[in-house]
Amino acid sequence: MAVLDNNIVAIALPTITAVFGVPLGLSQWIATAYMMTIVATVLIFGTLAGRIGVSRLFIVGLAVFVISSFACGLSGSLPFLVAARIVQGLGAAMMMSISMAIIMQVFPADERGRAMGYITATVALGLIIGPALGGIIVDSLGWPFIFFVNIPIGCALLVLAFRYLRVPAVQAGPSSADYPG
Repeated sequence: MAVLDNNIVAIALPTITAVFGVPLGLSQWIATAYMMTIVATVLIFGTLAGRIGVSRLFIVGLAVFVISSFACGLSGSLPFLVAARIVQGLGAAMMMSISMAIIMQVFPADERGRAMGYITATVALGLIIGPALGGIIVDSLGWPFIFFVNIPIGCALLVLAFRYLRVPAVQAGPSSADYPG
């Protein structure tokens, strides 16, 4: 969802720009804020997962992503939409930072390659279908639905994660945080 969401939004930018009556340069912040948030926080959340557990962080990230998707769809102004996208980026970073760690912990060594291949294929599929799906959604339902589409999928995944995502906590080594870094 996190990868797909960025590509769907890119297709909707001209429509959102027209609806809010802002220059395209300003509406670009809808995509830029999301990506910058992910890039700036993914390593932090990867480190944090060692302290609070990957299952817990993944579920929190998914919940943040779903709630912020709802906020994005309800946005009535560009500043509110950009702020909601920043929160959505935080949720995406929480999930993205630990997805491979979950694979490595859950699957036996002889099945990890296949599982990582499925994740990679899913990311690639999101990149491929994002523009077409975004165009269909914007044309048929309107731009808010590029965000609302995440809600039923995310809620279903939350139910499944609460029920099945049981990754044993792996204690991180002694903390030697690189605060200046």
